[in-house]
Formats: sequence, structure tokens, C-alpha cells
Amino acid sequence: MTAWLDMNPEEVARAASLSRHEKLALLKEMELDAERLAVAEEENMGGGEHISLRAIRQAIRAVQAQA
Repeated sequence: MTAWLDMNPEEVARAASLSRHEKLALLKEMELDAERLAVAEEENMGGGEHISLRAIRQAIRAVQAQA
């Protein structure tokens, strides 16, 4: 399941090939990565691709709202 690495949170939320459970797991992993990156940046150890926590959390809410 490495294809998700190239997807943004909205694309993960809309991915028909992923189950609701898989989407939430991937988005939660993205959220954790983004939180860790934010902490690293605060400590002047930034780097890597920045993904908006807001976008990730919106995608999580969208998937959670799916029946």
C-alpha cells in the first residue's frame, strides 16, 4: 500500500480502492507524521514535505461521516 504516499489527504478520503478503515488508518498516519514534522520545525530540525494538518483533519472528518 505504498501508492498512498503520493496522495494528498483529500485523494485518500476519495479513494474507491480503500476501505473506510484503511482510509482512516492512512489519514491518522499522515496526521501523526505532520504533527511530528511540526514539532521538528519548532526545534529548527525541519525538513520533508509539509502536509497541512487542517487538510488531513478535514479528510478524517469526511471519512468518518461516510456511512
